[in-house]
Amino acid sequence: MPCGWLKWKGIKLMQANELWSLFERKQNNPQAITVGEAFPYGLVPQLPVVGQQAHYIMFLSMYCSICMNLLPELVRISPRIAERFTLCISGTPEEINEIREHFDFKFPVVSLRTKDLEDKYRVLMTPFLYAISAEGMILGTGTSDVYEEFIAFVDSMEG
Repeated sequence: MPCGWLKWKGIKLMQANELWSLFERKQNNPQAITVGEAFPYGLVPQLPVVGQQAHYIMFLSMYCSICMNLLPELVRISPRIAERFTLCISGTPEEINEIREHFDFKFPVVSLRTKDLEDKYRVLMTPFLYAISAEGMILGTGTSDVYEEFIAFVDSMEG
């Protein structure tokens, strides 16, 4: 019998049986989208091309404490990067709108279902990053537990 919903900073954490389901799906689909493959836009809107610079898409989960701790740090993203950045969070549209308004993010924030994170975008863990070319091809992938790791990932892609 599941232990019920726990609360952490007002965010719902998963029940044990949901965590097990995620683990099983990860075992059956162990491949992230790789460098050179096309990014599957659709639920995540394609950003306008800004020169030939990469676009960055970060995937977070409402069920990940590291992700929730990273949210307040993302307000530090510079306008130079924000115009090429999209944040995708697994959660209800209402939860995501509340996050967007609370932090007053200057970049797109998209609500996704956990299933879409895994099946469509092949995100195996969160936080997870994709760097995408102006042509929509994956340039790089990475993880970022803290803001400084995100900036290091951007710097590695740009230079």
